[in-house]
This record gives sequence, structure tokens and C-alpha cells, in this order.
Amino acid sequence: MAVDLSQMEHLRNSVLNETWLHDLKARALWSDKYIFPGGTKVVVKHDSRKERELFSHTYKNLKVNSQSQQQPDEATYYVISEGLSSVSALIIVQNGRHAHLKDIFTQDIRKNRFRLERTDGAEDCYAVTFTALAGNTPHMLVTEQCCAILDKTQWQFYAEMIILNAFLGRNSDYYILHAGAVSTQDKAIVLCGKSHSGKTTLTYELVKDGFKFLSDELACIHLTSGDITPFPRNLGCRYDMLERFPELNDFGIESQTMLGEKKWRVDLEQVYPGSLGRQCKAGYLIFLHGFAQSPSLTQIPKSKALLASLGHCIVEDNSPIKHILRFSDVLKEVACYELVLGNGKDNVNLLKKLVT
Repeated sequence: MAVDLSQMEHLRNSVLNETWLHDLKARALWSDKYIFPGGTKVVVKHDSRKERELFSHTYKNLKVNSQSQQQPDEATYYVISEGLSSVSALIIVQNGRHAHLKDIFTQDIRKNRFRLERTDGAEDCYAVTFTALAGNTPHMLVTEQCCAILDKTQWQFYAEMIILNAFLGRNSDYYILHAGAVSTQDKAIVLCGKSHSGKTTLTYELVKDGFKFLSDELACIHLTSGDITPFPRNLGCRYDMLERFPELNDFGIESQTMLGEKKWRVDLEQVYPGSLGRQCKAGYLIFLHGFAQSPSLTQIPKSKALLASLGHCIVEDNSPIKHILRFSDVLKEVACYELVLGNGKDNVNLLKKLVT
């Protein structure tokens, strides 16, 4: 861990010091603006050229003209990662969607992953521990608008998670699934699967075969129109995937994910120009269901699909039941399946047969 507990009081006093934070923000000279699904615009400012290039590469297909005038309601995230003695990085938030940054870690989708404890002598300051890791030493210290990241091995992951919260909970008109998504003939195929389920590999193989890329990570389904808004963050490949598809080696950059895992971030538009898809109707919702020698596709009832979607849904709405009921109306126009994966080419051919 990057900080000894004996330093906690000093660190707590620092992150509560407005003058110190103001001086740190002035160091963030590299600025980019991004637009996320639902039209949420976010400005991200870095004090490190290297870290700016990494984030900018990962989200390059979501960047907009940063020279345009900043609007009063646009959130700004300052990522400070150089010249800090006791922490790995600081994230300072201006005009964020949360009244207090601790709220990010108490939402339903994360409250079992993180433990929060109020620090002694400061009601506004909380120590945050990522429970999936061994030990009880805090990984972050959060105040109303500042997060001090103590964990050297994963600070980029935590920083990215805080920035993505600018839109994940704000868009109550979207049902957001942890899923890959591609499209063909203006119909989207949503691929739901847990880690190591083959989701990213299948998404890439479909794009390689001519499908349009919508997302590798989040399928954002509008609850009124049934449209999927693209979230074309760069494809996150594990290194065993690079061995299978060596053509990706020349188009990526290494990044950090949860639990310190390294991934290779690849811009598919660079690999296959014209591969980025546009907003279109959700046509198919497919749940990846293991592996076999040959692939098989089984249609499932809408009620089963709705229940299965809960295990992949990112719901941060004040009325989650209402949110889910609205998605059940969208599913009336969506074909739902379970897919057991087989050989890569066979998987692609089976899905091509489904949509033709």
C-alpha cells in the first residue's frame, strides 16, 4: 500500500485544504472533453502528459472539440498523478453529479465491493477499502469533491471508475448492461457475459467479419425508443487474446483494470476503418452460457431474459423497479437467446445465420 496508516491524519488534512487543491488543479494543463451516452459532457484535465495520452487513447472515439466553451453544468475531473509523496493520484471533481464522492461507493452495484469508514476528527472524510483485496488498509480517502487514491497498483482503474460515474447514474432513461454490442442491418446484438465468458473475443470476431462495433463494455439501451447508443471505448484485450489475434499488437496501449489486471486497449476503428456503428434498435439480447465443441443457440422467454439481465445491469436510479419494468417493455421487440460458444468461426457463422 502506498501510504502508512500513521500518515492518514496528515493526508486527511491535506485533501480538506482548499488552497492546496486549488494549486494542484492549476497544474493540470492537458485538457480533453468527452461526450458520453445521453449527451453527458465531461472535461478531464491531467497534470501528466503520459496519463492524459492513455486516457485519451482509451476514449478517443468519445472525444469532442475541447476548444468549445465549457457549459456551467459540465463536470470537470482533475487527475493529478505527479509529484505526490503519500498518494498515487488525486481526483478532484468540479460540478460532479454526486453531492459527496462517497456516494459512488455506496450505490447498489458497488456497496458490496467497498467498505466505507468515517475518519477520526472529520465528518466529511471517509476511508474506502476495496473488499476484494486482502488486508484492511484503505485504498482511497474521499471527501466531498476529492478522492486520494492510495493504491499504486490500481489507481488508474479507480480514477476511471469515478469519471465514468458522470453518466452512469445520471441517465435514468437508459438501461445499461455490462455487455458487448455490435450491429448489422441497423439492428444491434447485445452480448451479455461475465468476465472470461468470451464476450470480448466474440465482439472482436464479429467486427472482424464485418459487423459494426458499438461497445465492448456497456450496452446503453434507451428505455423509450429501444435504441442502443454506441459506447465505443477501445476494446480491452487480455494478453492471451493477442496471441490468437496478433494483428492487434500494433494498434494498442497497455492499461490497468480491476484487481491490477493488465489489458491491451485497441482502437478498432484504426484496425478496421469504418467499423464504428451508429445508434440503432436493439434487435437481439444474447446471454453467453459456457463453452462446448460446437456452438448452440437457444431462444429463451422474455421473462427469463429480463431476470438474467439483472445480473449484468448497472442500475443507479432512484426507482430501480420502475427502471426494470420499463426495460420489460423494450424486450417485447427484442429476440432473446442463450449462446453456448464453440469454435470462433462457427460462433460468427451461427450469429450471421440468426440475423439473415
